[in-house]
Amino acid sequence: MNYRILSPDGLPLYDESLQQVLRTKSKIMDYITGWCDRYKNQGYYLTAEGERIPWLELPTRLKIIRWGIRGNITEMSVEALNKKKKGNSKWKH
Repeated sequence: MNYRILSPDGLPLYDESLQQVLRTKSKIMDYITGWCDRYKNQGYYLTAEGERIPWLELPTRLKIIRWGIRGNITEMSVEALNKKKKGNSKWKH
C-alpha cells in the first residue's frame, strides 16, 4: 500500500522520499502529529483561501489517500484511520 497525506489545501505534506517510510498507521499518525505541531506556536494553519484553522482542529482537516497494487484508491480522514481495528489486515501495526 502507498499513502499520501494531504493538507487542508489539498497539497501533499511531504515529498516522494517519505513514501516508503509511511507504511504503518503509527508512522502516519506520528508524521501527522509532527506536521501539525509546526503550527502550535501560532495557534492556527492559514489556508491559501485565507481560512484560519485552529491548531487543535488541524488533524481533522487532513486527508489520507491510500492506494494499492491494483490501483484501488481510498480516501479517509484521520478519524477513520484511528478507528481501524488492530486486526484489520489492511493496516500494518
